[in-house]
Amino acid sequence: MVRTSRRSLILFGILVVLSTAPLSAQKLLADGIRDLSDQVTATVTKEKKQRLAIVPLRELSGQPTLLGAYLSEELTTSLVQAGSFQVVERSQLDRILAELKLDRSGLVDAESAKKVGKFLGADAILTGTITELSTYVGVNCRIIDGLTGEVRGAAGVKIAKDADVNKIMATAKPVEDNPDQGSAQKTQDTASKKSRFLEAANGFTFELKSCSATGTSVECNLQITSSQTDRSLRLFAGGSGALRTHSPSRLIDTNGNEFKASKISLGVNGGIFEALSTLVAGVPVVSSVTFSAPEAGSRWGGQNPTASQATPAAIASLIEVIAYSPNENFSVRFRNVPIQIR
Repeated sequence: MVRTSRRSLILFGILVVLSTAPLSAQKLLADGIRDLSDQVTATVTKEKKQRLAIVPLRELSGQPTLLGAYLSEELTTSLVQAGSFQVVERSQLDRILAELKLDRSGLVDAESAKKVGKFLGADAILTGTITELSTYVGVNCRIIDGLTGEVRGAAGVKIAKDADVNKIMATAKPVEDNPDQGSAQKTQDTASKKSRFLEAANGFTFELKSCSATGTSVECNLQITSSQTDRSLRLFAGGSGALRTHSPSRLIDTNGNEFKASKISLGVNGGIFEALSTLVAGVPVVSSVTFSAPEAGSRWGGQNPTASQATPAAIASLIEVIAYSPNENFSVRFRNVPIQIR
């Protein structure tokens, strides 16, 4: 009888340990991020990697979430503070992901990892997923070799769904729970995507930041990055009345008015005809283009006496920037660009 009681107590004790083990493995949000950072640091250091790119964490379905974005940002901060290796700046990574069309799918396989590594000079890529379960959120990461695409290590943590985590996760839930609000959110997301003007051409990424109008001129600001290697880039304005063998950069608004580039810059270089500079791979360079209405009686305006009075509309139907890199002319086009009227 005593022996049976002892066996029962031992069995009960084992069941208690097994039932509480998963709970003890869960960590609070801050502790989970710290643990994940330590695991990643250990792997990257062991593999002797020097530069790490962190792809935002997503759900298993590939959908982005606020919690995934938060974890990625906090993990980036923690790894930068650790100072064991370089971490790619987020804006550079976003541009490359957009160019490779990985920003929507969130999927990073061996081939795309090698492309990301090549464009950013990163020899390690961190990617991963988050999975929501009843009492915790599972975070699983992989460290991929940026040269070979091979998985060189893994890291994982279980983060308890406390008040902080539930608050972050609840922020994104109304999109699914409320159909009307979801539709509004989708519309807002679509508008947000349209407001981000990013084009890739001939090994460069062109990001149109803003356009503003003063009188009959429009000034547009861009950021240009060489995605592959250090390369020279020449941008053409055309110049007022200058005889050029190429078409000038131009802007056409929704009223049908055409404004041709009268001044252009790339970094510290520029003028009324062209701008030339050598771009270091992965380092963005600022550029600006001023589009002006043609003067009455000029080669642009012809005999139209009112040509110089044209003022731009609030939206540019087309902005075309003419460029040249070694051995090739090309153009970059942006459509339906809002213009801030001053």
